[in-house]
Amino acid sequence: MENKRVENYRDLQVWQMSHELAQKVFESGKKFPRSERDRMAQKMRDLVVQIPMNVAMGFQKRNRQTKVYFYRAALTATEQLDYYLLLAKDLGYLKHSNELVEQLDNIEKKLKGLLRSVAGNEKS
Repeated sequence: MENKRVENYRDLQVWQMSHELAQKVFESGKKFPRSERDRMAQKMRDLVVQIPMNVAMGFQKRNRQTKVYFYRAALTATEQLDYYLLLAKDLGYLKHSNELVEQLDNIEKKLKGLLRSVAGNEKS
């Protein structure tokens, strides 16, 4: 497997995965009942875009503590979105929530690895 040099946030696999998830969540929200599109679906959209946005912000920062702050914010958004996906499934709004939850779990694992890498690197 070829190691590609990471030159910007779009090169990060976790950013790519979270961007793809955002697209899926936006599409899924269109299928919610009309009464929930402006509430629950909007909250889910707000949370899902925080993940790639915070990854991008963290990548751009030079200070280690600032990087960690943004990566933790992305991780917090994954935890909150996880609950909304569970609730939407239980309410019958999402038929394919298992796929979304699995993708979110993979993103969460990548974020935790990124956090360990940055937090453990005192010279960053």
